[in-house]
Amino acid sequence: MAISMVTVTVTLLLALVATVDSARHQILLNHGFESSLRGHWEGSGFTIALSDDARSGQHSLKSSNRMTNHFAGPGQLVNLTPGKLYNFTAYIKQLNDSPGKMFQKYRANMNYIYADDGSKFNQYVAYHTSVRSADGWFRLGGFFRAPTRAFTEAKIHIQTPDIGIEFL
Repeated sequence: MAISMVTVTVTLLLALVATVDSARHQILLNHGFESSLRGHWEGSGFTIALSDDARSGQHSLKSSNRMTNHFAGPGQLVNLTPGKLYNFTAYIKQLNDSPGKMFQKYRANMNYIYADDGSKFNQYVAYHTSVRSADGWFRLGGFFRAPTRAFTEAKIHIQTPDIGIEFL
């Protein structure tokens, strides 16, 4: 029996690529941020915009004006297969530091809504606990398996550091 694995590769901030029997299929829309963010990426309670400061390509997604929720971060609804293995990789650049704190913590998160009862499940898929703006671009990555229980919605996003921290 062949094992199918879905590879999540982040270009600048976030990209999701499905790999099935050596074929790669892009899951995220506008994963390289080379066109408008509208209709693809969302940010609730803060500002998302294209930036010319990019790790590769011409643009990245900038998260700014994060003044109310420490967990607020850019996200996108994705079409995942229950039980399938995924590999996530993101490249992030922190733009400022929080006074009095040596480091910031970042994590990638999947949020699911189950089909049978509407309950929610949060799955943390990657962590980085020692980030400073002086570090420049850093890699955030890890493997995860989508739940085997049927879900109606899956959303991937970056959970971010303290309020006031801006990042690409």
